[in-house]
This record gives sequence, structure tokens and C-alpha cells, in this order.
Amino acid sequence: MFSVKYAVVASMFVVSVADAATADLVSVSALFQSIVAQTDDARLPRPEQTGMQMLGLVMNLTPDEVREALPLAQSCMGSERHAIRVYGIQFMALAAIRADSAELLKPFTADVTALWNEPGEGIRNGAIFILGRANPKPTSEGLAYLTAHLGDESNSPEQVGTIAGAVLSNSPDAETIRRVLAAVRPRHDAESVKAKLIEMLATVGVYSAEALRYIRDGLTDDNRGVNEAAVAAVAGMPKNIRMGYVAELQNLASDAGAPGGLRERARLALSQ
Repeated sequence: MFSVKYAVVASMFVVSVADAATADLVSVSALFQSIVAQTDDARLPRPEQTGMQMLGLVMNLTPDEVREALPLAQSCMGSERHAIRVYGIQFMALAAIRADSAELLKPFTADVTALWNEPGEGIRNGAIFILGRANPKPTSEGLAYLTAHLGDESNSPEQVGTIAGAVLSNSPDAETIRRVLAAVRPRHDAESVKAKLIEMLATVGVYSAEALRYIRDGLTDDNRGVNEAAVAAVAGMPKNIRMGYVAELQNLASDAGAPGGLRERARLALSQ
């Protein structure tokens, strides 16, 4: 990563916007310039406010205009101030929604991964989205990074689920599933993560033998949240696969110690 003095950054913003630039690109430049110029973190705009503004702008830019705007976000990501770095990754994460985002964002992969260990979940959430959800398909470099860091203890259960979903959506093969499950099992909060991972396996529609065993274990887990996720996963399966879970569903449906809603959902899964 790199950092530059704010005066230099501000001047770059001005130079980068040529006379022929569209109003939206001018607005993007002005927004970043105002952010960098603000020396008091307490007076910076709330990310919720800038997010809505950035989204409207980035979706209207042409690909060439996005290429001009991304270095402005990159400069923020290289700031010495955490509060400024937030806006840079926010812009790139919103740009990832675009249908052409993978090619546009690929040159900035190293800038994104360099912020992986930033404090708080916000920046890492943005990095996960950029690396795993770019369109029309995430880059191999981004997916490789996510796969390598799936087992990080600093990932929240939600982040583990999101990373697993991105990886499995793009490589739902048996070996990838094995690697994902192997990365999750040693975690100290494996039970909390298990429900999120089962949800992702169901969302992606992964029905390998190992994935199906993992979901089956969820039906008999002592954690009711895991049971709920497993029942929902089984309920969404094709009938020929779902019928392989009849015994486990029957046990849950008749378990007097299970919450009524869980028993009812198990019964519905049996009757579908």
C-alpha cells in the first residue's frame, strides 16, 4: 500500500477530471476531494450517506469513467487515516455491483487485500464483497485469496458464510467443498459457523456426498440454530435427495424437546 500527503491527493483529484468528464465523474471527484480535505474525522459524512450517493454515481459512469474514478478510491485506501480508508473500499464495493466490475477492479486486488486486517468488520466485509462478488465472475486471484483466508479466526460467522458462498458458487466441486469444510471445523466457534455454512451450501445448491453428510449432521446437532438451518436446507432440496433424510426429519418432528416451529418445519419438509 502507499500513502500520500492530502494536498497531493487533492491536486490529483482535480487533474484527473478533464473538461470532457461527465457531471457524474465530476461529482465523484468532488466527493472524494471533500472527504480527503476534511482533517477532522468527526466531521466526515457518515458512510451510510456517502454509500447512497456513491451507488447512484458509480452505476451511471461509463467503463472508462469508472477507470478514472477508481484511482481516487485507491488513494483513499492508501490513506494513513482509517476513517478515510473506509470511503475508498466503500466505493470499490459499490462498483463491484456493476455487470463489468471484475475487469475494472482486478488491477486493485492488492489494494483490497492489503486492508484485510483493518479494525472493525466494515472494511473486511467490503473486501469480501469485492473479491467474491465481482461480475460477471470474480477473478481467480480474488477467489484464491478468499479461500486461503476462509479459516481466519478473525472472521465472524457471517463472514465465513459469505466467503464460503462466494467460493462454492464459483467452484462447487468436491475438492473445494472439502477444503471449505476443513477450514471451518477447527474454529473455536464452529457451532456458530456451522449454521451459516449449511445455509450457504443450500443456497448454492451443493449436493456432493461430503456436503450432504455435513447437512445431515446438522439435523442431529445439539444446537437448535444448526437444526433450523439444516431443516431449511433439506426442505429446499430436490425430492429424490430430500427423501434420504426422512429418518432425521421424523426424529425432529416428533422431538418433544424441540421448539414447536422447528417440529412443524420438519413435518413440512417431510410432506413436500
